[in-house]
Amino acid sequence: MPHIAAVATEPPPGTLSGQHAGSEFAPLLRTVKGQGLLERRHGWYAREIALNALALASVVTGVLLMGTSWWVLLLAPVLAVLSTRTAFIGHDAGHSQITGDKSVSRLIGLIHGNLLLGMSYAWWNDKHNRHHANPNHIDKDPDVAADVLVFTSEQARERVGFRRWLTRNQAWLFFPLTLLEGIALKVSGFQDLRRQPPRERTVEALLLVSHVIGYACLLLVSMSPARPSPSPPSIRHSSVSTWACPSHPTTRAWKCPTPTPHAWATCADRSSPRATSGAVR
Repeated sequence: MPHIAAVATEPPPGTLSGQHAGSEFAPLLRTVKGQGLLERRHGWYAREIALNALALASVVTGVLLMGTSWWVLLLAPVLAVLSTRTAFIGHDAGHSQITGDKSVSRLIGLIHGNLLLGMSYAWWNDKHNRHHANPNHIDKDPDVAADVLVFTSEQARERVGFRRWLTRNQAWLFFPLTLLEGIALKVSGFQDLRRQPPRERTVEALLLVSHVIGYACLLLVSMSPARPSPSPPSIRHSSVSTWACPSHPTTRAWKCPTPTPHAWATCADRSSPRATSGAVR
């Protein structure tokens, strides 16, 4: 193979040789600000928050109305999309993109994170800001720290037992594992409560517990095993006809008509003692 040598190039005209690469961001930032792309859009966010809340309320209403029907599964992908939209609203609040008021941003984050998603807003905001401050830095970015997945050969060498097997197969297991990410985010939020100041911990914990209780109550009320499952009309008519025409020891055969809205009356008359004497022998 031919040897490729690194060739030193002169810095572009108008730049300083000792200038840090990070300073290249400054002209871009000025351009973006000059075009008004970083201005907060209060009206747009107010409309999106209201529409998202209305859509979530509609899904909850649909779950309560459908109950134990299998049709309720059609609302699952709708709820998934709305949950993601809810997470993005909390994300933008954490970046102070919705409003410059920290108290209002925190309130929006607590409602959308803790109450609606069951994920600690304080925990996520702290982790996410550290990620933005040190993206992909192995020792500083919490998103690439060794946990279920590893990202460097050094991290992989330290794995033993089941975790070692998991690391060897993480390329195949990545997408199945993402199905559990929602649960992992909720668990991490509860675990982080011990780190938070007492006042913040109380508010966060109350909202997280309220989410869990509300979600459980929604499922128990709408999909309780004790709640009867709706049946198609043909099944209901057939079941009534079967109940109204029991087998009788003195009768060898019954000629029950095809189930109709009034078939139960005919069958019920034939099942009475008076109708037995006139039965077909």
